[in-house]
Amino acid sequence: MDYSILNEKELFFGYFREKYQLIYNSNVFYRDLQFAVISYFKRKDVKIGLNDAAEILKEFIVQLENDEQFIKVAHHTWKVNFQPDDVVNH
Repeated sequence: MDYSILNEKELFFGYFREKYQLIYNSNVFYRDLQFAVISYFKRKDVKIGLNDAAEILKEFIVQLENDEQFIKVAHHTWKVNFQPDDVVNH
């Protein structure tokens, strides 16, 4: 099973938006991302824990920072630097 969400960013953010706010220039918190990853994989019938979610998020957050889609503002806090409606259509 591939536990990467790097190539499923749009789908992941769709699940994220079901429970958490995701708008341009808003803050995103690590713990919210962690629980969203767990929920995302649960919908795929894959049970993961907090440590697994943390491992999955490491590479994902680095990619979002490198692409300047997340701007780090504090430890475990980022600013959304993209228009979520352009990425995720609900």
